[in-house]
Amino acid sequence: MAKTEGITQVSVTKWAQKQFGLVAPSTQLTIHRLWKFRHKYDIKTILEGSLCGGVDRKMLRKSKYPELEKLLIDDIIDCQKRNVPLSGNRIKQMGEDICRFDLKLDPESFNFPSFSNGWFERFKKKHGLTIDMVGDEPSYVVSQRLHSLDTAHSINQDDQLESSEGKPFLLYLYVTQP
Repeated sequence: MAKTEGITQVSVTKWAQKQFGLVAPSTQLTIHRLWKFRHKYDIKTILEGSLCGGVDRKMLRKSKYPELEKLLIDDIIDCQKRNVPLSGNRIKQMGEDICRFDLKLDPESFNFPSFSNGWFERFKKKHGLTIDMVGDEPSYVVSQRLHSLDTAHSINQDDQLESSEGKPFLLYLYVTQP
């Protein structure tokens, strides 16, 4: 690419979206690979193939605290079964409580999870949390959509929930890209 001094990442992303016909804004690495391999490969091949990891998902890093995430997802599913609405702050508080009381981590130690907004965004993405109405309030719920990814999750895939019509359905977790 030509020199990009003074050009923002946002403008480069918009240019790449228009140039390569991308549906969603892409990362800098994706733009780099599209530009680098534009003559060698078909753009569709790049977007669907291994050069960019596909358009459906990005690689998610492994959790530092898989036991925390398992317990937290179990609690979220339990609240969902009881129609208890959950806000983002409530989920973060539940995570802190799990660390303190179940995992016995010291909140003053350097390895205590931060439960920041960034942590919450990654957690939502990794476990497929979406916003849905629970009663009259919006709430984060584990999505009920079926999606066949080869991503293994730490909770039992055969957990059953009841829909608003009272019919049971199987719970399948999935990973999405915004």
